[in-house]
Amino acid sequence: MHFTQSPAPDADAGLERIKRLEQRLALESDDSTARRELAEAVRIEAGLYRRSLDTQQAAATHSKKSERSIIKQQIPGTSWK
Repeated sequence: MHFTQSPAPDADAGLERIKRLEQRLALESDDSTARRELAEAVRIEAGLYRRSLDTQQAAATHSKKSERSIIKQQIPGTSWK
C-alpha cells in the first residue's frame, strides 16, 4: 500500500494529511502491515511538514532582514541588525 501524497506548498494541507493518516492509523490493529505502513507515512509527512515550516520561517526571517536593510538605508543613523 502507498499512503503518502506529494507535498503541498501549503503547510495547512500537510497538517491535514497528517491528521487523516493518524485517524486511519488509529483504526488499524496493532500488528498489521497497514499500521506499519501508515506509521511510516505519518513520519514522512511530518518531516515534509517540518521542512515546510522551516522554509516559511526562513523566508519570513529573510524578509524581515531585507526590510531592515531598506529602512537602514533610508534612515541615516539606524543601527538595526
